[in-house]
Amino acid sequence: MTRNLEDQILIERALAGDQQAYEGLVFKHQKLAARVALRITRRRELVEDVVQEVFIKAFENLGRFRRRSGFVTWLYRIAVNESLSALRREKTRMKLFEKGEPDLANLPDSLLCYDRESGERMVLDREAQAAVREALDRLAPEMRAVLTLRYEEELSTPEIAEVLDVPEGTVRSRLYYARLELAELLAPYMEAKTAVKEQK
Repeated sequence: MTRNLEDQILIERALAGDQQAYEGLVFKHQKLAARVALRITRRRELVEDVVQEVFIKAFENLGRFRRRSGFVTWLYRIAVNESLSALRREKTRMKLFEKGEPDLANLPDSLLCYDRESGERMVLDREAQAAVREALDRLAPEMRAVLTLRYEEELSTPEIAEVLDVPEGTVRSRLYYARLELAELLAPYMEAKTAVKEQK
């Protein structure tokens, strides 16, 4: 049974009042929601609340779910929106934002860097991953969102456009500027790395 068909069966049962079917959807997709929330908010303490909001929104709007898009795509959209909303709420609460180190120890080691010219991704060593994490923390959440969907979730441009509800050209533009900004933030690290190599 394909994932979409399995989701569709669970959705139909949930809409008919089967609580266990909805719990099945939550169990099946909660890791996806948590992963997206962590990568966009960069704040582990926000993840649980974001995931809870994602599935509350999904439950409340399940009847309006458009069958033409897959449930996972629809869930990505809710997860991205709720992650960005959580950051806006946090910013409103904290007029003076105290910058702290996010707890990202459990992120996978396949954090990525983007080559300035080609935009190709490269798997980095741990030292370089730390530099990438720091650079990602300095990007606007919307930029992190588009990079997360492309390079961590490996969605195509049309899929990202559907998730973010924007034209494909907008996705390409955001990816271009996000990669450019990330490369600029990483430039001092790359220059320092090059200087160390030349001294050896």
